[in-house]
Amino acid sequence: MIEVEGLSRRFGDLYALKDITLRFQGGVLGVLGPNGAGKTTFLRILATVLPPTEGRVRLFGYGTTRASDRRAIRRLLGYLPQAFRAYPDFNAREYLHYVAWLKEMPREGLKERVEELLAWVGLTPVAGRPIRSYSGGMLRRLGIAQALLNDPQLLLVDEPTAGLDVEERVKFRRFLIQLPQERLTVLSTHLVEDVEVVCDQVAVLHRGRLLFFGPKGALLRRFEGKIVEVTVPLKALEELARSPGMRILTVQKEKEGCRVRLLCEQRGGLGGGSPVTPTLQDAYLALIYAHS
Repeated sequence: MIEVEGLSRRFGDLYALKDITLRFQGGVLGVLGPNGAGKTTFLRILATVLPPTEGRVRLFGYGTTRASDRRAIRRLLGYLPQAFRAYPDFNAREYLHYVAWLKEMPREGLKERVEELLAWVGLTPVAGRPIRSYSGGMLRRLGIAQALLNDPQLLLVDEPTAGLDVEERVKFRRFLIQLPQERLTVLSTHLVEDVEVVCDQVAVLHRGRLLFFGPKGALLRRFEGKIVEVTVPLKALEELARSPGMRILTVQKEKEGCRVRLLCEQRGGLGGGSPVTPTLQDAYLALIYAHS
């Protein structure tokens, strides 16, 4: 279980996180937010890389203030940071064995586990090449493999599909969906599609504050009847953006103009438009705009 109470993290006078409280027991939690919202800081605190300035964090009953507890937590987690790096002179196979040593994993069955993961992330053909020769996408796949190496009870992944092609992204989402519900996974991403496909619950961060935490359906219900779709000529788009009580969420170009989705706080406020069922992207953007 993840228990976070009154969590704040300050860098000088600037709060990256402010008074975050949540409890998460199983499944996949998607952390959404614009750049600078505090997503990476939140994951680094959960990974025991960064201490909180204020508040309390407990993972599987362990706190994060004592070194012995932090060590116990690290045995239970896998972490893929946003800026993943690996020793460039190692090859992938050597690197995974090195990570296993750092995680104090038993040697029994380790070789098979390494080969299984190399195959799963598609690195077997290049596993003997120096990591310095890898592309960005290949390096990202190695990062995914090292995070999964110890079959962690808590998996923390920060922008895991960055640098992956479409096929690899689909494969990674499929893996997350198939994880046992008793495992905890926290996925930080700017891709709403990742969260929509694989996550059970959503946390939305904005300017260091938690705007929403709960099931995806609860976030969608918050904006039922407030999302409107309308088709307008391209030249009318700027005028529409200035309409009082309206916020443009998405724009899709069509043959004869633009199809626009808007947050409409004034019921019945747009002639020619029609209410639509919110998508997760609609609800997320509407929530951010409402607090901007």
